[in-house]
Amino acid sequence: MLSVVIPLHNLGYKGDYCLKRCLDSILAQTYNDYEVLLMENGSTDDTIKIAEEYCKKDNRFKLHILDTIGVSNARNKGIELAKGEYITFIDGDDFISNDYLMSAYNLFSNQKNATMVIMNKSLYYKNKIIQYSFYNDNTYDNMDKFNIDYHGSMCDKIIKTKFIKNFNLKYNTSLTHGEDGLFAYELLFLSDKIITSASGMYYYVQNRKGQATKNINNVLTAEIPPIIKLKNLVEKYKLTDLYEKQITDKFISLFVGGGKFAQTRVTKMGLISLVKELNKYKQLIIDWYIDFNDIDNKWKKIWFERFRNLLKTNTFTAALFLKLMRIYRNIFIQPFHIKWYK
Repeated sequence: MLSVVIPLHNLGYKGDYCLKRCLDSILAQTYNDYEVLLMENGSTDDTIKIAEEYCKKDNRFKLHILDTIGVSNARNKGIELAKGEYITFIDGDDFISNDYLMSAYNLFSNQKNATMVIMNKSLYYKNKIIQYSFYNDNTYDNMDKFNIDYHGSMCDKIIKTKFIKNFNLKYNTSLTHGEDGLFAYELLFLSDKIITSASGMYYYVQNRKGQATKNINNVLTAEIPPIIKLKNLVEKYKLTDLYEKQITDKFISLFVGGGKFAQTRVTKMGLISLVKELNKYKQLIIDWYIDFNDIDNKWKKIWFERFRNLLKTNTFTAALFLKLMRIYRNIFIQPFHIKWYK
């Protein structure tokens, strides 16, 4: 049996059929031996009503109403309750192809000692689809696993439940962002054998009406702690040489380049809020060791060096620099990139 864990929180907006689309995509699976754990945590709309409808329609769907709010808590409780040999996590506003579970099950059947199957994934926005992972059927052992184009998301992965429980792996409930990335990377570090699948597709829905967004004025508080914890995790497993460049790029991209902070939210944040956030993490940003030889993009390197030098002397000037740099990118660079979602 395969357990599907779906955290639910305010997915029942009137006229928004995302949750039904998600649950219908599971009902349409060609693989039938599964349970669906609907982990409801604090919804104030019709989410519970919709979940109850599906539980009445199919006894493989089970609704659990939790006392503690939070997606990490919901997933941790789902792991605890899961009865399946395998487990996967799906967000309630996304959906999957009808061969998704069958593809994973068949691969596990052929590779009994595999820990995890990774599926292909596409963005879905206003009926447009762009695939951004292109896996073939392949098996990775030991150090080969670090050659996988690995994404820090749990929604495209099916894992052996016993493996998670044996290592007592849990989602970090102290984080508001990036908790699935930490969980995903620890799985990677601990796994002996990983399979990638050419079949099956996870559809990651963008900009759904009513979709939750992070607090614009506290974006650094959301984005920096997961990077620090990832850095600590890499050091714990003695993989710094493999991941130092990647972590450096993640950190720099918060401010310049393609990170979520630099990409959209600097433009939206008020200047005073930006100054407050920078002051909060000023010393950390200044002290963070960066080997600039690891930065492939020369403009990233130039802009980040200038930003950090300004931050050392005056936070307001550094914040203003980020704002002006963002405006420059929006006018002269961004129009030349195809944007599927904002």
